[in-house]
Amino acid sequence: MGAASAADSSVKHVQSIDRALDVLEALATEPDGLSLGALAARTGLSKSTAHRILAALAQRDWTAQREDGSYQLGLKLI
Repeated sequence: MGAASAADSSVKHVQSIDRALDVLEALATEPDGLSLGALAARTGLSKSTAHRILAALAQRDWTAQREDGSYQLGLKLI
């Protein structure tokens, strides 16, 4: 195994991080926020998975729920 192959194999795919970043990237494109359903559709996640990710991100102020129920980037990202 060459040096490049060893480096490639040391990088592991972490699905939960990828999904959380997908959520943040989707919210970053919509300054007026996204509903849970729209966010789930845009990211390819189920609503329950999207909601769990949003809740985890909200605990750290990376996302926030607006008064109308939609979600937006939180204060840490603004």
